[in-house]
Order: sequence, then C-alpha cells, then structure tokens
Amino acid sequence: MPHRRPAPAAVITTATARTPLAPAATAIFLGCGLALALSAAAWAQDTPDSVQPGTEGFDLRVVAEGLEGPWELALGPDGQLWVTERTGKRITRIDPATGAATTLATLPQVEAPGGQDGLLGLALDPALGQGAGRDHVYVAYTYIDETLPADPTVQDRASPYLHLYTKITRLTLAPDGATLTDPQDILTGLPASNDHNSGRLKFGPDGMLYLTVGDQGNNQLGNWCIPIEAQRLPTQAEIDDATYLAYVGKSLRIAPDGTIPVDNPELAGVKSHVFTYGHRNMQGLAFGPDGTLYASEQGPKTDDEINILRAGGNYGWPHVSGFADNNAYVYARWAESEETPCADLEFSDLEIPSGVPFDRETDWKGADAMTPPLATMFTVPSDWTFADPACKGIDFICWPTVAASSIEHYPATGGIPGWGNSLLVTTLKRGSLYRIGLEADGQATIPPFERYFQSENRFRDTALAPDGRTIYVATDPGGLAEALNGGTTTDMQNPGAILAFTWRAGGARPDDGQMVTGSTTAPDSPAPLEQSEEIATGQFLPATFTEDQVNAGKASYNTACAACHGNTLRNGTMGPPLAGENFEAKWKTRTVADLYADSHDRMPPSRPASLPDATYAAITAYILRVNGTEPGEQPLLTDPDALANQYVIPPEKQDQ
Repeated sequence: MPHRRPAPAAVITTATARTPLAPAATAIFLGCGLALALSAAAWAQDTPDSVQPGTEGFDLRVVAEGLEGPWELALGPDGQLWVTERTGKRITRIDPATGAATTLATLPQVEAPGGQDGLLGLALDPALGQGAGRDHVYVAYTYIDETLPADPTVQDRASPYLHLYTKITRLTLAPDGATLTDPQDILTGLPASNDHNSGRLKFGPDGMLYLTVGDQGNNQLGNWCIPIEAQRLPTQAEIDDATYLAYVGKSLRIAPDGTIPVDNPELAGVKSHVFTYGHRNMQGLAFGPDGTLYASEQGPKTDDEINILRAGGNYGWPHVSGFADNNAYVYARWAESEETPCADLEFSDLEIPSGVPFDRETDWKGADAMTPPLATMFTVPSDWTFADPACKGIDFICWPTVAASSIEHYPATGGIPGWGNSLLVTTLKRGSLYRIGLEADGQATIPPFERYFQSENRFRDTALAPDGRTIYVATDPGGLAEALNGGTTTDMQNPGAILAFTWRAGGARPDDGQMVTGSTTAPDSPAPLEQSEEIATGQFLPATFTEDQVNAGKASYNTACAACHGNTLRNGTMGPPLAGENFEAKWKTRTVADLYADSHDRMPPSRPASLPDATYAAITAYILRVNGTEPGEQPLLTDPDALANQYVIPPEKQDQ
C-alpha cells in the first residue's frame, strides 16, 4: 500500500471560503475511545502502517471459478462447500477437492438490481444431515413485493427499489441430498435498499438465527438526502403490524420459525427481533467456541470495526465511528441542510457545505453508554490525506478502511502454528485476509494485525477446512480494489472464484515483505497504442446532446447508477469512476458509440438493457457533460452508427 503523506488540517467548506476547524471540532474518524486507556484498545486503533505481513507460506489452488457473485461460503457436514451466488440466484455445492459444482436450488424470486443486493446470507441448520428431521438450509435475499408499501425515498416509480425488501427463506434438503426443495418463507418484509443491505446470516449456539441489516447507505453518495435511522428503535405498533422499517442498522435475533425469541432484549419498552443497534454495514458474523458473537463492520473513511455483539447493545452509528474521540469524524446531517435544500447540494466525502449541520462524536449524549469496538481497521490522525494522488480520484481505495466483508473465528486447535484463537477478516478493497490474535478469553485483541494473501481481488467470505490448514476464500466477480503496485484496479485476478490457501510448513516471507500468494508482480501495463489507433481530432466529431438530455440523464443516473458509481461519478465504492483521470485514461481513444453500448449492454449489472434506450442515451449525455463536453442543439441518438465518429473525451484533453 502506498505511503500516505499527512495533509493539512481537515476543513469544512462554506459558500465563500474554506475555514479550518478548531482543534476541538476537527473530525474525520479515528478510534481512541474517550477515557479508554486499556492497552488492548490502544493498540487496536493503530494506523495501517502497524500491520505486519504474515510470516508463514501458503500454497494457492483455484477450486472453482466462473461463479456469479459468490457471497456466503460455508463448509457443510458433508465436507462440501455450500455457496450462495448473489446475482446467479443459486445455492451451489462445490467439492473442495475437485471443484465439481452442483446447483442445489435456483431461487427465481431473488432480485439483484444493484451491487449490494440479491442472494446473500446462508445458514445451515446445526442438525443438517444428522437424521433429526431438520435437514434445513436458510437463506436471506432481496425480492420485490408490490403488496407491501412503496419506499417513499425512491422517486422513480419504475425503479426495482420501489418495492424491494429482504426475506429469510427455509429450504429442505431432499432425501437423495441432490437438491433443496420446499421453500418456506419464515420472515418477510425486512428492509432493503440500493446500498448497505449487509445480509450476513448465521446460526448461533443457542439455536437462533442472527441476521445483519445495514443502514441502507443513507446520508452518502446517491442517498445523501435520506437520514440514517440506525438509532431508531421499533415501536410496539410497528411490531404488531409486522412493519420492520426500523430494523435498518441493526442485528436481528430470530427464532427458526421467524418469530421473536422470548428472551430477546427489550429496547425502549419493546421486544422485537432487534438484538443490537447503531450499525452501518455489518457484513461479518462469527461465533467463538464460548458463544461470543464477533462482527466486522464497514466504516465510512476510517474505522472499520471489529465488535463483540451483546444483547441490547448500542454501537454508536451514525453519531460515532470507531471510538467516541472527536478525532477524524463528524456526523454531517445532509438532509437537514438549512441554507440550501439538500437535493440542490453536491455530496462530498471530504467537505461539508455551509448550512449542513454536523456533530462531533462527544456531542452525542449516548456516547458514554455505547458499546465500543474491540478494534478498528484502521484509525488515523485528523491530518491524514484522504485525497491521495496515488488513487487518481478514486479516493476511497486509498482510505485507511479495508472494507471488511466477513469474519471467521480460527479455533485454538487449528493446524497453523501461531494462529490459534484468532479472528480472520476478509477485505474487499485490499484483496487480503487479516489475522487478529485474541487473548485466551476472546474478549481482547493481541497486537499486531497480520496481512495475508495480498492480491488484486475482492475477498468476500471464508470457510475453514476441518483440519484448519486450508482457508477457502470466495472472491467477487468484479469491482474496485487496491493494485499490487499501489493505486487502483478493476481487473480482478480471480473473478468469481473459490480459492484454497493451504499452509505449507516452513514457508518463508517473500522478499518484498508482503505475504503474497501467487505472483508478487503487478500485471503488465498494456502496450501503448499505435498512432493509427489513436483518435485524431480531425477525423472525429464532438459528441452531440442537448441540455434536456443532460437533465434527464442526471435524474436517471442518480436513481440507477449513483449507489455504485457515486453521485459525483467518481466517488462510488462499487463501480469504476465515470469522470476524472482514470475515466479519461480509459476512454481517451474510444467513441460515444462505445460508451453508449457499454452502459446499455452491461448496466444495471443484474438486468442489462432493461432501461429504455432514450434513458441510456440521456445517462450517456450526462456522463459526457460532467467530463467537459458542452451540450448543443442536436440530441444524442440511440443509433450506434450515428455515434461511431464522436469522441468521449473532448479534444482539449486528448494530449493531457
């Protein structure tokens, strides 16, 4: 990872000038925890520079590839790997020795219109295959239900998110073990959105199901004018009516039949499925041998969190990120903008416009009572450079967060020396697995973090072989990640795969100091284009589109695209940037016909070509306008032949 140089003090932008915050009000997000001076907590807030490369060698084997978004990975009692395919809508069983894959069930009701929805969590009944009459498998997924109320925050009446919800369904393994049958819904109408759905599902040792529900990505990117409700608790009237909108930003504890367990915590006088609250995007759950429930949670720009979930606990979001220390984070409440309506503002991760109210972490009256994290990944000082030039405008890749995507407890009896009683955390941005040592009681961490398997992949989930010597890792089929040589990449080394990392006794650390399995060399840069392949300004025409198309395209983009690509076209966390240096480099020698076809034929990812052609043309016009092309009198047509001699990047940028 490239070295980060300190930046000037954090600033809040006003309408006329930028004024540094006073030291008491500085914020971006750290984690040192008020009066928490415990040594374990102190080291657990270190910067990314504190991470050590792993010292043991592993052999890499590709078990399976070509999967459509492997999301949850579990080792079954049959010794097979059970996988949910997020966009493939399948539950797949894979032989870890041969890679042979069997489709156990396809769930046509699954809807995956974006990057964080679809077929998500999977939990195997603890009695599966034991002849107890409970050969059940539970899955969590998003679906459309037009009998339930429409989401009032979705403006586009044709959007698949208008009636998108989450449900948990139980399936039964057929007697021959070859298929999953008899799907039964046990809990429906749970919240879903275009962002931060979370969706991790686990069985606890108490026989209950645990599900994570994210904050829906509100107060940021395409949802910046929608308030976060992670602190709102359900009312008794809502529970009586089976209305679960208040379940956002929560962990849930659910009986296997979908009902509320009688021993769930009572919060604000109401007993519901809610187990803990105040969460952002909790994608990892794992139980320790004593029943301790660990969770990994994605933070905003710093402070991904490792938590221990305790019944009724409040984990602080959105008032606090990491520890309540007023360091490197303030809670900006965009929807409450006083001077300019929120819809007329442009969201920024780096600056808060004048008139948008914000709070420091210790302004929140609940800070003293919140449950602090076990550790953060990672904490940095307020003068950290959050706009690192190494990432060329894709700033979030260079932020100190790692996008923790799952968590696994490694047992004390595991077969890898030095790993006993650890937490294993996969990361999306870093394409790595982090090992976090635990004290004997599992309630505190042991420094330092160790980083393994660095790659140009997005690691989604893990499973352990019975002997503990092999770690299976599921990878995303695409997205953005840190490149091995610094900066960013969209080219995954092992897209949509299951990888096996097997410990090799006596393995040594590579010379470059990173525990890289496979090649430690970054992919070769593409060869420069021949002169004949470059766009000649005299041979190509400027793009043509109208101001009306730009306006329509902006509205459609914010509805269908901003959650993945960002509302500024360069600040998304799922899709590649559509403006700025990276976009210009990619599209410098390509035509508007290529851009239109790319959006039409590939977007949205789960339902390409599903929007009207005129909408794709309008979105293309909006992208061109943001990248510097001026509108004119002639509209952008939907005929590719008419666009084949129009360039994407204006001529004045061709030689830059």
